[in-house]
Parts: sequence; C-alpha cells; structure tokens
Amino acid sequence: MRRERAEWKALEESCVAEDNKHAYLEELDRRIKAEVALAKEKEKNTKITSMLIDHIAEYERKLEAMKEKRNSALELLQRVMRERDMALDEAKELWRNLANESSLANASSISTQPPDHFNCPISHEVMEDPHVARDGFTYEKANIIRWLRTGRSTSPMTKENLSETDLVPNHPLRSAILEWRRHHIFDLL
Repeated sequence: MRRERAEWKALEESCVAEDNKHAYLEELDRRIKAEVALAKEKEKNTKITSMLIDHIAEYERKLEAMKEKRNSALELLQRVMRERDMALDEAKELWRNLANESSLANASSISTQPPDHFNCPISHEVMEDPHVARDGFTYEKANIIRWLRTGRSTSPMTKENLSETDLVPNHPLRSAILEWRRHHIFDLL
C-alpha cells in the first residue's frame, strides 16, 4: 500500500509536472506570437514614420520654393513701385512745366516727344499696355510675349531668364502715358 501510494503520488506529480510543462509551452507560444505581432507593428510604424518624414520634407521643399517665389514677387513689386515713382515724378514735373506756361503759344513750344521710359525697349514706340517683367524692365505686353514666343527665353535687356507668367501690369506707367497722350492729343495728329 505504501508503495501504491508512492506510485500514485509519483504519478500525480508527473501529471502536475506535465500540466506545468504544457502551461509553460502555451505561455511561451503566446509570448512568441505577441513578440512577432509587436515586431510587425513596429515595422509598420517605422514605415509610416518614414513616409511622414518624407511628406514633411516634401512640404518643406514646397514651402521653401513658395518663399523664393514670394521673395521674387516682392522684388518685382519693389521694382515696379520704383518705376511708378519715377513716372509720377516725371508727370509732376511735366505738370509744373505746363502750369508755368502763360499762354497756349508758349505751351505749343513744349516738346511733343514722350519721355524715354514711355517707350518699349523692344519696339521703341510708346506703350499702350505696359507690363513689368522679372528683369525689372517694362515692355509693351504684346512685344515681350512675341519676343518670348519666338524661341527666346531671356530678357532683351539683361539676358535674365523670363517667362510669360512673370509679367505684371504696370498700371501707374499706363496712367502716366494716358495722361501724357491726353495733353498731347493734338501734337500726335
């Protein structure tokens, strides 16, 4: 009987050990699966992080390009404003000269030639639709577009690269030209 009990106890312990071994192996298998799943999730997160970094870098490049375009536009605007100021100063001077004249006879002796900056650098004719290009010079719109469409891609004045999209209307100069024409209408006939 003692022996049977000892065998029974040994069998019980063997079963418990087997159960523990089985539970250990199940836990080990569960942990391995969890580590594999975690590794896959980390790899997925790494790919997403890499994609986000690439997207951020692309947006930063685009932002930098936009800043460069903004700076170019600001430079062009400053050039236009300087040219506008010059045109206004010249128009004021013309008005002063006209105001100082005491009679139509004296007024007819005023030069009928337009100021040089009223003339297109390409055609050398008084402009009707002046536009400023990236090079800072003002051209008759039709002339500079024709210039660029005939295979030229640079400024006729500075040889700087230009495109049709770089043209900005020069309204102050156009107004000054129209005013000059209004005062010289009879001289132009």
